[in-house]
Parts: sequence; C-alpha cells; structure tokens
Amino acid sequence: MRLIGTVEDERQAFLFYSYLLKQGIQTTYEPELKKKKVSIWVYDEDKVQEAISALEAFNQNPKDPKYQVSEHAPPPPEPPNLTLEKKKEEEQKRETRAFAGNVRVKTARTAAKHPLTTFTILLCVALFFWNSMQQVNLFQADGAVGMRIGLTPIMQKLMFDYPESSKRVDQLLEQYSLKSIEDFKALPQEERAQFQAAEKIPTWHGFLATFLSKVKKGVPKPVPAPMFSSIKSGQVWRLFTPVLLHAGFLHILFNMAWAWMLIKQLESRLPIWKIILLMFLIGSIANVAQYLVSGPYFLGFSGVVSGLVAFIWVRQKVAPWEGYPLQKMTIIFILVFILAMFVLELFSLILSAYQMTDTTPQIANTAHIIGGLAGALLARIPIFARGLP
Repeated sequence: MRLIGTVEDERQAFLFYSYLLKQGIQTTYEPELKKKKVSIWVYDEDKVQEAISALEAFNQNPKDPKYQVSEHAPPPPEPPNLTLEKKKEEEQKRETRAFAGNVRVKTARTAAKHPLTTFTILLCVALFFWNSMQQVNLFQADGAVGMRIGLTPIMQKLMFDYPESSKRVDQLLEQYSLKSIEDFKALPQEERAQFQAAEKIPTWHGFLATFLSKVKKGVPKPVPAPMFSSIKSGQVWRLFTPVLLHAGFLHILFNMAWAWMLIKQLESRLPIWKIILLMFLIGSIANVAQYLVSGPYFLGFSGVVSGLVAFIWVRQKVAPWEGYPLQKMTIIFILVFILAMFVLELFSLILSAYQMTDTTPQIANTAHIIGGLAGALLARIPIFARGLP
C-alpha cells in the first residue's frame, strides 16, 4: 500500500477516490492530524504511477465534470493500521518526493477509540441498576401502591419534571406505609383526603389528556397547570436526563445496543464535544415534544437513537465521503419500528376514545418521531460535518 499525495478536503478525496474506483484502482483516504489536507492511499503497487498521474491531473482541475459524477460510490475502507517500521518507510518515501517538489504527508492515524460510547453506556447501565435498587426499596416500604404512584429518588431528580402533586404524594408515602389498595382504603378519612388533595394539585398531563377529555365521556377536562416548573426553577439538566433512565432490562438492552453501534460511528468522525452537543440537542428537543404531548412521566434513550439514525442517514446523502457505514436495512428497521409504534398508539387512542379500553400504551413515540426529525435537520448544519482535527 502506498501513500501517493494529498487533496484539499474530504469531499475532493471522495470524488477522487470514486473516480479511481471506476478506473479499477483500489484506494482509500484519511485526514491528516495537523495539516488541513487529506492523504490518498493506493493498495496495488502496480497502480501507483497511474494513480499519481491521475492525482496530479485532479489537483490541477478538480471541477472537471468527469470527477463530479461519482458521489454515490460506496464509502472507502478504513486505512490499515501500519506498523511503526512501515510508517517510517512511508514517511521517508514521502519526504524524498517532497524534496523533489511534492508536499509531505503525515503517516496514518492510529485506530480511533470510543470513550464517549463506553461512558454513555456505563452511565445508563449504572443508573438503571441504581434505580432498580431504589424501586425494590420503594416496593418493600409501600408495596404495589408505592410502585404505582411513587417515584424513586433518582427519578425525582432526573425525570423531565417533578410537579408539586408528585412531591406531595411521595411525602405521604414516606409518612404512611401502604402495602396494598386495602391498606389505602383502611386509612382514616382525613388521611385518605390528603392523597386525594395531592392528586388534585394542578399538574400538566399533556395535550393528549386534553384531547381525550374532549372525545371520551367521563374524562374530566384538565385544569390549567404550570408547565416546566422544575426547569424554570433552574434544573435545566432535566431537559436531557430522562434519556439516561430506563424502565426494564429489555428496554435498556435494546437502547444500549443501538447506542454502541451508532455513537461509535460518530466518534470515528467527529470530536467528542460535537457528539455531546448533537445528542443533547436531539434528546432535549425530543423530550420537550414528549412532555408537551404526554406530561413528564417518560424515559429512555430511544429518542436519541432515532435522531442519530436520521442524522447518519442524512449525512450519507449530503456527504457520502464521510463514510458512515450504517446499512440501509438498519435504517428501514428503525423506520418500520417507529411506524409500528405510531400505529399501535393511534389504534389504542381510537379505542380509548370510543370507550372500548381505558388505557393507552406507555410508548414515548412522540420522542421517537421528533428525535428523528431533529437528527435529520441537525445533519444539515455545517458544524456537524466531518472535519479535520
């Protein structure tokens, strides 16, 4: 494998790579660490001179129409991890050519690590087990009643909002030990009235609750309630932190498998701060939308997953030279999953409106849809384009 020269940026590198691919010359490319250039590598030693001549012609006129027709070539393979001796050999060859008037190119970078991917998964898993332990304690203290109407300390701190009604219910659960509905019914009237008063504290339950009150008999119209109360008080982390919590083992397993696959692809192409910003924006936008639709009681990383899939899909369309390897069937699977969840939610909503059921599925599908749209839009912002370090 031989290093033959450089081009100005990754778009030019992709155009030249795809042009050589049509000529039957197997190549790849990678950005240099310090110089704002992209190195071109040729696999077949017998094709090196032909590729060098083609590169000289390309650099003289990269806008020639013959280079503009192949932007949909497959992404190039990753440059191999060369040994130290091979790196020195390649650099010596490059320095010799530079002495004759060519530009020197740094050797290939080492394989990318994935610290953010690992940290994200470990954080979500740690919070999941911590919250599970707190749920066990809640069940031991207040039984099924506590599990149904109470929140664990972690959920109190990290859910999108912690409205006054929930605070009051949790305080009452600490005050009274209720193992079952029978225990609640056995409370004196005055103490039961405290729970009833807590439930009547105005709480935002989302536009969906308002809709159901209009189409379903017997559903009271929600009273006006404060919105974003915890966030307005300065707890801005709640915009994002619901994505770090998960409701069950299969829930976190599904989401972390996707996180491992998707965030790794980003880490190979973007600085960590950009990925953090991207995930924060997707998660926050999806969470706000879900809160407006259904209220504060939702959690899970799947809104971010949908956003990252959409982000990578759009980058594959607008910047194929960035080489995101997400397969088409993977994207189709996510789209089918979101569509199926939407149909299920819509069908259940219709049944509920016609008095055929009293429940709707607890699926944060608004977060899936809006997260996907947010990721697709953010993919078109230049700051999230792959750039040189």
